[in-house]
Amino acid sequence: MYLKVDLLKEKVGFDDAFNYKDEANLNSTLQRCFPKGIDIYFDNVGGEMLEEVVKNMNTCGRIEACGAISEYTNPQKRAKLDMCSIFGQAK
Repeated sequence: MYLKVDLLKEKVGFDDAFNYKDEANLNSTLQRCFPKGIDIYFDNVGGEMLEEVVKNMNTCGRIEACGAISEYTNPQKRAKLDMCSIFGQAK
């Protein structure tokens, strides 16, 4: 039986994948896995993961928002993004 990460890398053909719950520093992990930045992100987690992805987005990158599971049960984990941060990230 495949774990999700193994399935994505070995069967689907993703260059890299990781389980965000296993990572101590999401920003470092994103930079390691996506050294050229992120063009497309499908989000169903929200919270800290979304914040770190935005920091690593390429200019004209796109985010597809499907859900925010980390934010549904714990309001303290909600993403703390503001439009100035997002526009400031667009280089």
